[in-house]
Amino acid sequence: MKLKSILSILLCILITFHYQSSSQSVNPTNKEIVHNFLKEFSDTLSVRLDTSNHKNIYLKIIPNLLSDFIESIVINKLSNKGFKFFLSNCDSCNTLQISVNHFKIEYKRVWSERPTNRIVRGVELDIITLLKNSDASVVSINFKKSFSDTLTFNDIDVVERDGTPFTAPRPKEPENFLKKYFEPIVVIGSTALAILLFFTIRSK
Repeated sequence: MKLKSILSILLCILITFHYQSSSQSVNPTNKEIVHNFLKEFSDTLSVRLDTSNHKNIYLKIIPNLLSDFIESIVINKLSNKGFKFFLSNCDSCNTLQISVNHFKIEYKRVWSERPTNRIVRGVELDIITLLKNSDASVVSINFKKSFSDTLTFNDIDVVERDGTPFTAPRPKEPENFLKKYFEPIVVIGSTALAILLFFTIRSK
């Protein structure tokens, strides 16, 4: 009975450690960050469009990596505020011409005297919009947004789970003794203890 108790405690400790070391990132994904940017961008457009007497919109997006994503969010947000979208231009339409001037996701290693698995993530978005009113006047709307936080190399797979275009080149990961040797030992040890505990219980 004593041996089983000791083995059970050791197994719980190893499983807990392994779970904590492999737990998912709580950081927002790259897609979620860009989505929040575009929601704020849509709110900016709404404020500018509210100064016009017309609610009819002809949306023109210059092709880019985020074209479909921008179109979906802008139409959804503005439609909820009473704006109507047309597939072609009309006499009563305000034309929104949206162009992504700059979009970047990057990871930079945190340099220190000792090897570290910490990296700094940066996300930048710069959008230029031309608002052509039905009275032929043109207004330029510039929207710039950036975000930065600190991740680990293990977090990259999580924050990039939505795939292209929400990915970026990865910096080279430093050699880490704990990750290279100790974590595999923990996994093997947990498995061995589970097997040992199973046969110990059966033998009783």
